[in-house]
Amino acid sequence: MLLILTLSNCTHLFVLLILVTGTLIGYLTFQNSQSAVNALAGQLHTEVTARIQERLDGYLATPQLINQLNLDGVRLGQVKLQDLDSLGRHFMTQIQRFDSVVSIAYANEQ
Repeated sequence: MLLILTLSNCTHLFVLLILVTGTLIGYLTFQNSQSAVNALAGQLHTEVTARIQERLDGYLATPQLINQLNLDGVRLGQVKLQDLDSLGRHFMTQIQRFDSVVSIAYANEQ
């Protein structure tokens, strides 16, 4: 069998080669952009998680600090649990000192 390449056959092969090359380049570009988007989404997720954790830690640290300060005050005799007027003023002062606190409560077993 004799293979004869004519101008028409060469044109078809050239067009086919261009199409295959273009498709391959498109596929590789899509894969590269997909991995770049995934990497960027991962970085954004990590950053947002870190910021939320930081804010939450700061927000939850204040009540712990107030509880510890009140416990220390009771143990040192500076806060009298029997004197409700003094205790109310003490709590009001703490509410004014800490911006994120809107109320402080005290309960006993009686």
